[in-house]
Amino acid sequence: MKKKMFVLMISLLALVGVLGTSYAFLRAEFQSDKNQKLGVANFGLELIADTNSVSLSGGTKTYPMTDEEGLNNPKMDFRIKNSVNQTANYRISLTDTDNLKSTMENKDVRYQLTKTRSSNNKTEIKEITNLSQNGVLEEGTIEPGEVITFSLVMWVDIEANPNGLVFNKVILLEGMQSPTLDKSGANYPELLDNMIPVYYDKLSDTEGIWKIADVKNLNADYEWYDYDNFIWANAVTVKESGSKTRDYYLNAPMGTEVRMEDITSMWVWIPRYKYTIFDEVEDTSKQVIDIKFEHGIDTTGSVSCTDKILTNVNSTSSEVCTDKVNGSIKSNVSTYTHPAFSFGEEELTGIWVSKFEMSTDDKTCTDNPNVANCNKNNLNIIVKPNTTSLTNVNVSNMFSNIRSMELYGNIHGFAQSEQATSVLDKNSNLTGEIANDNNNFDTHMIKNMEWGAVSYLSSSKYGKQGNELYKNEYKDVYSNNYYSKSTYKSGYSGSNRIATINSSKVLYNNLTIKENQGYLGAGASTTGTIYGVYDMSGGASEYVMANQVNTSGSFYPSGAGTWTASVKPLDKYYEKYSYSNSSEDVDKAKLGDSIKETPTSEIMSEKSAWSSYGTMTTSGSVSSLFTTEALTGAPVISNTSRAVLAVNRELPWKK
Repeated sequence: MKKKMFVLMISLLALVGVLGTSYAFLRAEFQSDKNQKLGVANFGLELIADTNSVSLSGGTKTYPMTDEEGLNNPKMDFRIKNSVNQTANYRISLTDTDNLKSTMENKDVRYQLTKTRSSNNKTEIKEITNLSQNGVLEEGTIEPGEVITFSLVMWVDIEANPNGLVFNKVILLEGMQSPTLDKSGANYPELLDNMIPVYYDKLSDTEGIWKIADVKNLNADYEWYDYDNFIWANAVTVKESGSKTRDYYLNAPMGTEVRMEDITSMWVWIPRYKYTIFDEVEDTSKQVIDIKFEHGIDTTGSVSCTDKILTNVNSTSSEVCTDKVNGSIKSNVSTYTHPAFSFGEEELTGIWVSKFEMSTDDKTCTDNPNVANCNKNNLNIIVKPNTTSLTNVNVSNMFSNIRSMELYGNIHGFAQSEQATSVLDKNSNLTGEIANDNNNFDTHMIKNMEWGAVSYLSSSKYGKQGNELYKNEYKDVYSNNYYSKSTYKSGYSGSNRIATINSSKVLYNNLTIKENQGYLGAGASTTGTIYGVYDMSGGASEYVMANQVNTSGSFYPSGAGTWTASVKPLDKYYEKYSYSNSSEDVDKAKLGDSIKETPTSEIMSEKSAWSSYGTMTTSGSVSSLFTTEALTGAPVISNTSRAVLAVNRELPWKK
């Protein structure tokens, strides 16, 4: 049969954007001529293209084709060169410009990229894949004087139907060389326009204020983050108008106080990393997890996993994992890029996690927390210390309230389309997809994988486990033991991992030090400093988006609220697990979820299809980041949750 030809143009022109020492993007655009170069101050990263453009029109095959056929299409060769004496990070993407607009979706185009480094003359052939939504082809580092040569071949996916559509792109090269104060290799935080980087200015052992940090992280007097020294990047959002306006704070100089009364939410940056798979130890204070930060969206772990959801009565797995380097997964050898940094089809450079359990500005709920007053889907979410934790809410309403944080007119200042006024999708269903959503980020209810990413980082040399202020059992994150008259409060510490509701308690910023015990208040954070995440041990137990399927393999809402087996969250918003009828069937857990590799309590089951983490104990037993229980998803007096902010990297000049 004769193949049908489609109207399709694929042209590639060269575009260079450079991220210099100021972290400010500069943009230069040109139709590629040989040996073109863009330099900024002492920064020199060159894009050298051997041809002006590549056209897949005319005599070139432009119909949907198999990979075998596509690999015979013309190739475009280009090189990047680092011409200064400093290692640089780079990112290569295909993007639209004002003059070149594509009507075909990226996902309908497949490609293969080959690269050869001059430093070792080794050629790496990337796997054939579809172009991602953000158009990123490659990220990595390039050494001083090094040249990396690329060869790119593209074709239309055999499954696509591009009749009448056009695919026009330019090559974007972005680079970064920066003498940041942080030397850990952690990715630079993806800061949104409404977010303010902050540091803590200690005034006394029990008092201090948050101030605007150096967003470039170059000035030690206003240091923003240093993961080697347990200073995880913190950021806040503020009211449009409080004691000061939002505009005031966004334009204020470094060192300006950000008053707590003006803050609406506080966030902590968890950079992308891989970890070495480990064996469970019973005493979590001795659990040390080997973590290495990854650059950009590099996936350098040797392990990959895919879901395999079973419906047996006693399912023993929910995924299949392989190790491309070691053949089989080997504890203390195999490495795994933590799955929390994959969000649907997007790979993330990191995630922002709420610093505290969530609360609300609805005083009817916080003054008298019960199901009638709190189980609503239209609450404003607040994230700050010493506030009443939002409990008595079912999972679907928690999910709805957190997704609503980014709706048009939200109290936090997150940018959004004026038409995005409902958390429901175009079919009026609560799937997590917001009709008319046009931003490049996503607020959502924490998944258990994201909880796992925080708890594993806490158990590494970058977290409380590596903080030498704490010895022996005091390396465990201290329990938040605040509970009074059916009320939990955020940001408290019992100054011990074994702290009952009757024990003494202090606030998060109590920096009184005791030998071996460290900070009495900050010991309840994931770093053992004021810069970590709080309330992950003790406090109200936290529902996470992790769900066991029913016996048919379908979504099982149980007592979660408005969802059904067919009207459910999009897959990227929850983690799916195999069916079993016992909460003791923890073998079905997944790598990275803070259950499979840790001494945990329960996993979701037939009667309790949802998971809850960080449960506070009232009997004097140990509470930890790894304490879990299985629940129905119904509103519970002892359960809350927290938000996560995922930012899809955006082209610099569109920020």
